[in-house]
This record gives sequence, structure tokens and C-alpha cells, in this order.
Amino acid sequence: AWESDIGVQWMPLDRWSFKAGLQLRGEMDALLVKNGVESVETLEQATDLSLGADYRFSDTFSAYVQANNLLNQNYMRYYNYPVQGFQIHAGIKVRF
Repeated sequence: AWESDIGVQWMPLDRWSFKAGLQLRGEMDALLVKNGVESVETLEQATDLSLGADYRFSDTFSAYVQANNLLNQNYMRYYNYPVQGFQIHAGIKVRF
């Protein structure tokens, strides 16, 4: 199995920053043991693309929006642990 992550962050203006990420995963074998019997299940390859933006109001407050799994792929990170499909979240950050 193999996995590769690449990301970039760009700050074109003083208060704005943008980021993009790409995660590539190859097929992976999962070992299953049920009632003492071992078997192998192959987890599919996956491509996970994400984009985000941050706006800094001040040194203390900023807001962000992040979109993950833009390709809306259904895959398992680990056997029987599926990754959520397309998701978007936003929030406020406070720094002390």
C-alpha cells in the first residue's frame, strides 16, 4: 500500500490565505479474522481533494471555510471505517 499527500498554501493579500490539498492512496489489503479464520479484503484506491480559505480580521480573530472530499468518493480509510463524502465546514478562530 502507498499514500501520498501534497498541499499548498497561498497568501495573495495580507488578510487572506487559501489552501489546497490532494491525498492519493493506493489499494490496501486488510487482514480479517472471523471465528479464527483469516481472510484478506482489498480496500480500493482513493483520491481526496480539499480546498480552504481563511480571512484574518485581526491578530486575534479569523474565519475559515474548508471543503473536503470534493470528488465525493466513497472509500474506507480502514476496514469498516468509511470516509465521509463531500463535506464543507466553516468557523471562527480565536487566538490568545
